[in-house]
Amino acid sequence: MMMMQMAVLDQDLPVKERIPFDTVYLHGLVRDAKGKKMSKSTGNVVDPLEIIDEYGADALRFTNAAMASLGGVLKLDMQRIAGYRNFGTKLWNAVNFANFNEVYDETKPGYTCPDAKAAVNQWIIGETAKVRVEVDAALEAYRFNDAALNLYAFVWGKVCDWYIELSKPLFGSEDAAVIAETRQTKAGCWINAWCSCTLSCPSSPKSCGARPPSATPCWCIRTGPHMGLSWSMRRPTPR
Repeated sequence: MMMMQMAVLDQDLPVKERIPFDTVYLHGLVRDAKGKKMSKSTGNVVDPLEIIDEYGADALRFTNAAMASLGGVLKLDMQRIAGYRNFGTKLWNAVNFANFNEVYDETKPGYTCPDAKAAVNQWIIGETAKVRVEVDAALEAYRFNDAALNLYAFVWGKVCDWYIELSKPLFGSEDAAVIAETRQTKAGCWINAWCSCTLSCPSSPKSCGARPPSATPCWCIRTGPHMGLSWSMRRPTPR
C-alpha cells in the first residue's frame, strides 16, 4: 500500500490529501483444502492461475467471496470451486431460457415491475426484493460470504429450480397479457440477479449476452402491494 501511494498519488499534495483508499478490507489467510498453511516445502501451494485455467476466474472469485467469513480462513477446495463453476452454468442456462422466450427487448429503455396477476410472478417479485435486501445488508456489513450464499440460494434454488419451471406454462399460454407480464417479470428478476452477480463473478453475466440496457437501473427495494416487498428502479451505489 505504501508503494501504491508513492506510485499513483501526486507527491506535491499535502500528506492529508494523499489517501489512496478510504476503506481497506483484510480477509483471512488463504489455506489449502485441509486448512493447512501453504508452503513450498510442504508442496501444497495452489497456483490461482492454474485454477483459473481449469475452472474460470469467476468460479474462483465466487468461492473466495463465499468463504470470506469474518475471522475465518479461506480454504481453497477444488470441489467447491467446481461447484461454483456449475453456478455459472446455471446462469447461462437461465439466460438461454429467457432469450428463447423473447424476454429481452433492446428497444425498451428499461424494465419496470409489473402489477403481476399470476401467483408465480407475484412470488418471484417478492423473493427478488427480499434477496436484494439481504445482499445489500451483507455487503454494507462486509459479510461477503453471506451476500454470495444468499445470491447462490436465490439464483439456483428459486429462480432456476422453481421459477423457470413454473413459468413455462405461462409462456405457453394463449393469453398475450400473461405472456407479457411473465416476460417483464423474468426480465426484472434477471436484471437484479445480474447486478448482484457482477459483484463476485462479473464475467459470467456478460458472457451470457443478456446485459441490461445501459439506461436500465438495477437496484431495487421498496414496499409493494402484494407481499410487502417489490422492486423499484434506482441505480446501484458505485463500489
